[in-house]
Amino acid sequence: MSLIPQEWKTGLNVATQVDNIAQQITIRIDSKNGVEGSGVIIGKQGDIYSVLTACHVVSDPYCQSGKIKDNYTLVTPDGATYRLTSKNMLLTQGLDAALLKFSSQKSYQVATLARYKIPILRKQLIFVSGFPGELKGVRKLTGGYRFHRDKGLNLAFDRLKLEVDTSGYELLYTNLTQPGMSGGPVFDSKGQVIGINTGQEGEIVSSTEQRNLGFSFGVPTIKLLAFAEQKGLDLSTLAISQQVPETLTDNDLKNVQKHPTFILENPPKDGSANSWLNYGNQLWRLKQTEQAIAAFQKAIKLNPNFGEAYYGLGLSYFQQGKIGEKDETDPKAVAAFEQAIALNPYFKQAWTQKSYALQDLGKYEEALAAIEQGIKISSDDFKLYNQRASILKDLSRYSEAKQAYTKSLENYP
Repeated sequence: MSLIPQEWKTGLNVATQVDNIAQQITIRIDSKNGVEGSGVIIGKQGDIYSVLTACHVVSDPYCQSGKIKDNYTLVTPDGATYRLTSKNMLLTQGLDAALLKFSSQKSYQVATLARYKIPILRKQLIFVSGFPGELKGVRKLTGGYRFHRDKGLNLAFDRLKLEVDTSGYELLYTNLTQPGMSGGPVFDSKGQVIGINTGQEGEIVSSTEQRNLGFSFGVPTIKLLAFAEQKGLDLSTLAISQQVPETLTDNDLKNVQKHPTFILENPPKDGSANSWLNYGNQLWRLKQTEQAIAAFQKAIKLNPNFGEAYYGLGLSYFQQGKIGEKDETDPKAVAAFEQAIALNPYFKQAWTQKSYALQDLGKYEEALAAIEQGIKISSDDFKLYNQRASILKDLSRYSEAKQAYTKSLENYP
């Protein structure tokens, strides 16, 4: 994704407005090894500023007090540096968040923190700001869309279900993030902070490659405020807003999607199958579906046994069916998911998505059989029972549907 060129620095584009705010309140956290992460200035009392970041940026994965990994330097938007020690870092277990303190007589802008809920069916335009390590100190803003928590959990992979419980990851969004952007602010279209970024679904393939197939996630402001108050921060000194941004017009959204925050860079000519998978996932996240299909097909051409690429291809065809002719694209989605399953019969997500696509085609018995296979693989996943209940309802098997919904609630995180 491109950095924002100078010609986009002026004007009334929503992304530009948010970027101007992000520039003033996003901070960088460095160690002796380089960029460790990002953060956001949220308040000031006297000469003491408060900053929120992700706990894993400065501590071990379990966020234990006293487990600070290194000596850190906080870099403010004007380039000034402030030393951080364990004395000015407040952590808590069960939430991937840290409250940092630094003292300065300089005047820095503080964030407006949003505290509101979005309707379950509403998709929200958001932006993530942070400092990717590979850019060596250059800040980056990425655009995307936030899902409601419940819908997000239905779309996410297994890791997110676990980390909702252990780390507070209740924000799920399509924005592309990179190492170094953890702890950075997540903004709504008004430039209000709705949370902090904490990572993305993926796995390490080698020392030089990571495979990303899924979404990014973060901790919402409402949990961060509770944590900050628990650590002694007076919330009355913060700028907190309950104002929900207005729904953007189609024209506004078209203009935003032309902004460099939504523009992707192609893999190199000698790019690996894995790089094309990651590229396809990025395109799919941004709903650039035709290009995503081409990218996943390229990954499959380079590696015909790449189950995740078939899975991504299936997701893209299914997404295409939501905005076009599902009778034409949903069968292609089913075929792609079946290829993924043939390569890995324990690919639970492929069984689940195959079930969704078959249900969309009205093939309820086949959809039920597919989700039953998923349940055999993971019998404690609430999403699978929710899907089973939905299909049983379509089949007018209401008593069984009620039992499945009950089972889903029992396993809900």
